[in-house]
Order: sequence, then C-alpha cells, then structure tokens
Amino acid sequence: MQINRFIYVINFMALLIFALCISPQTQAATSTTVINTFKLTAQNLTNKIQFGTCWTSSIAAPRSDAWRCTVGNNISDPCFVTKKTNTLVCDPNPITKKPGFTLHLTKPLPKQNTAILPQNEPINFWILAFEDGSYCMPYTGTLPLLHSNNSDKVIAVRYYCSDSIECKLNTNCNKQTGIIDESIKKSSLNNQNNLWTADKIIYTTQNNGVNTKITEIKKMVIKTVWK
Repeated sequence: MQINRFIYVINFMALLIFALCISPQTQAATSTTVINTFKLTAQNLTNKIQFGTCWTSSIAAPRSDAWRCTVGNNISDPCFVTKKTNTLVCDPNPITKKPGFTLHLTKPLPKQNTAILPQNEPINFWILAFEDGSYCMPYTGTLPLLHSNNSDKVIAVRYYCSDSIECKLNTNCNKQTGIIDESIKKSSLNNQNNLWTADKIIYTTQNNGVNTKITEIKKMVIKTVWK
C-alpha cells in the first residue's frame, strides 16, 4: 500500500509539472509602447462612406492630422486625414480592429489645424491600453465630475474605459470606470522604454448621474499608448 501511494504521488507531481510547463504564461509588460502615428489601411478606406464637414482640431487625438467633424447632427472625433484630397477616416479603433468609416468632405478643411494645448493643460493621449485587456479613450464632450471620498475636491474624469457597464436611460450604473490625467505616471515623455501606469477610478452613478461615488481606485499598468 505504501508503495502504491508513493507511486501515485510521484505520478501526480509529474503531471502537475508537465501541465505547468505547457500552460501559456502571461508575461507582464516591462515597458510601455508609445505609438505616435496611426497607420490607415485599405480596410479603413473601403468601409462605408458618409458625407460631412470638419471645423476644428480633434479633442480625442490632439494631432495636426486629426479633426473633429460632423455628419448630419452627429459628431465624429477623431477623423484622420488620408492621402486622398477631402477624404478622412473617422472613429477607427486599432484595438478592436474597428475600421471606422470614410468621410468625404462637402467643403475643404479649414486652413490651419494647430492641435496645440495650452501650457497648463496635461498632455492628452488618444488611447490607453492596459495589461488586463481593457482600454480607455478620452471624452470629447462634457466630463463626469466625481467628488473625492476624503475631501471636497471635485475630480474630472478625462477618459472613459471599455470595462464600464453602460448606463441606460433613467437607470443607475453600479460600475463606471475612468482615468484622470493627473494619475498617468511616466518618467519621461520622450523615453519609450519606461513602464507607465495610471489609476483607474471605479465609481457608481445614481439619480441619472447627479450623485456619484468612488468605490475603488486601481493602479493599472499601461501596455500601449496611442497619441
């Protein structure tokens, strides 16, 4: 009996070691990848076509080749300039592989698009992708305002995140997530070999967004940044 038990234990340990060896291991990021240029593909340009105009620089992606545009009563931001005259690609998402749509301008772009932020404003990023698979993108309209739990300070949430639970009309949300600019930590803006982090705020909304409460703050590792 003792021998059989010993053999059973040996076989079990061998199977366990084998399983650990063949199981895929998720490696933690050692540096944050910074992508300065979003490359458009043929897929972006062959998707559905709409017609509209652009009137100012993009809020979501403050770059010289990105614009804020309208199609009817709908706003699209960002819309990226292409090599084709009066043709842009709007609302693509490199993470979800969403191609966006092609925008044909009904009138030319304005002459200047400086995309320069005031000196006292934090630098913005188009997309922040995290190790856990979630990603965050900037609001381009009214920002949610949160009251800090430990003070009277009001916090503006600059980015909304993909793991938020969508609010439906006239209902409360028990899990909204977002990022504030001040929490994005990086030792050097020009050094792409650093590991960046950000605090993801988890909050609830009640009374159709009138009352908000921070329930948790998680420090997250940023895997990739699109500017």
